[in-house]
Amino acid sequence: MKNIKLFFLVIAILASSNLAAQVAVTNDGSSADGSAMLEVKSTSKGLLPPRVTEAEMYAIADPAEGLIVYCTDYNTNGCLMVYSNSIWKCLFDGVGNLAPVASNVSFTGTLEIGRSLIGSYTYTDNESDPEGASLYQWYCADDASGTNEAAISGATSLTYTLAAADETKYISFEVIPVAQTGARSGTAVLSTYQGPVTQYIWTCGESFIDARDGQSYTTVQIGTQCWMAENLNFGTMISTSLDQTDNSVYEKYCYSNSSANCDTYGGLYQYMEAAQYGVFDICPAGWDLANNDQWCLLFNYVDTGPTISCSQLGFVGTDVGGHLKETGTVHWGSPNTGATNSSGFTALGAGFTSPDGTGVFLRGWGRFWSADMGGGITGYSYTLLWHEQRVERQWDNINNGYSLRCIKD
Repeated sequence: MKNIKLFFLVIAILASSNLAAQVAVTNDGSSADGSAMLEVKSTSKGLLPPRVTEAEMYAIADPAEGLIVYCTDYNTNGCLMVYSNSIWKCLFDGVGNLAPVASNVSFTGTLEIGRSLIGSYTYTDNESDPEGASLYQWYCADDASGTNEAAISGATSLTYTLAAADETKYISFEVIPVAQTGARSGTAVLSTYQGPVTQYIWTCGESFIDARDGQSYTTVQIGTQCWMAENLNFGTMISTSLDQTDNSVYEKYCYSNSSANCDTYGGLYQYMEAAQYGVFDICPAGWDLANNDQWCLLFNYVDTGPTISCSQLGFVGTDVGGHLKETGTVHWGSPNTGATNSSGFTALGAGFTSPDGTGVFLRGWGRFWSADMGGGITGYSYTLLWHEQRVERQWDNINNGYSLRCIKD
């Protein structure tokens, strides 16, 4: 009893006087170890930390890092707890259950602004306790050594999308493994820092996201031009029985009024909707509705015959259509003459809508508006056919609904 009283007396003295001297509470009169401010030595007694319930533990105001208590009802059996990295962690519970461990902590992804990173790790638990809601945190620093390390606000999921503020920074991913049962919280493990983060430089041939609706589009470099490799599918679907109008709403038709056809073949647009009534902003930012000169340049690049006249109406070229059409008969009717898709343009037989709203020639025709208007109430269009390897250039009624292709500006 005297030894116990002496121990608490020493603690009280230290707390009140802030002495820097080492203190030893021993049963053999020895001094404290050189690395310790306080050493308790006994061969017959232990050190008893404060015993609290889980509710009492979580009620401790502003716990200091490294604070230790014994939680009597943690996971039923009780556990020795330490407060670390702003969370109470079970060091060892009343039945010898060890905390889970995270190893091989790393992440993958391209370190460019706008790119997504994905954290990865291996979860293990000595008692095979299943993983619960493990905790994640992404960090940034000034170099690979972690200088000026800082937690990234809100970056607490398994994935993280690099933001403009991350430019020049180095990035790390941290895991605190959490088990569903047993000793529930393990020790935080931080991956090595990777970096620096640079600006994302998009190149043609990569997909891109239309920021207006989240739609993803593939692209293809053809000669000096960069084209979308699929039809535009943007806007609010309306019935093919209605005209598209200048009403501040981007509108589209879907063949047979089926949204599934828009998902596969893209939207269909009347000419004035495609031209946005003279504004020409229906394509995503940085992209334009292709005009006659751009279509002509494309045709002459892929066609193997004589130079195609950019002013000729009717069928033009030798095999230009074959080089632009998707192969096979999934999205084209048989025989899909001459189709090689050697250009990567991947034109589909999307069909079109007539002025009365009737859908015609699905898998038979792929007809595209040019940005250029024709004479009277007509617009220039370009048509690929299931039984033809040339392309047809003509003027068409602006109330027909055709496909659109955008070209990088």
